[in-house]
Amino acid sequence: MAIAVCLCLLFAGRASAQWVVSDPGNLAQGIINTAKEIVETSATAQHTLDGFKETAKIFLDMGFYFGIGGVLTFKNAKKLKEAVEYIPMDRIVLETDCPYLAPEPNRGKRNSSLNIPYVIAAMAQIKGITEEEVRKAAWDNSLRLYHIEK
Repeated sequence: MAIAVCLCLLFAGRASAQWVVSDPGNLAQGIINTAKEIVETSATAQHTLDGFKETAKIFLDMGFYFGIGGVLTFKNAKKLKEAVEYIPMDRIVLETDCPYLAPEPNRGKRNSSLNIPYVIAAMAQIKGITEEEVRKAAWDNSLRLYHIEK
């Protein structure tokens, strides 16, 4: 049985999607292989990281940024928290995945950018830095990712 997953990537501010078809046991490798084929020199963001540090390392080596959102605040997000601890702050941007995946304490409700402070607080705690440092790093990374001058 094969399954198909849409790999959504962000290339220099333009969204791109590529379908990956694979058997369930090789899906992660299929996604990685497809990403390698697509990525050349564009700044790229990995949306909604699967939470595995090993996957983060592969995408870091390809030069990806990582979009981190509300899932980071979930009690059962141990793997994602380990991955975020590993990913350098200069490779992280914040996302909402609106209208889905609202952070605690609003889990199950409609998500929006109003919930980003919960993600910032969780990330600051994991990284052992201040919330202001998270905000500044995420802002600077977003400017780089989208090629926006200060």
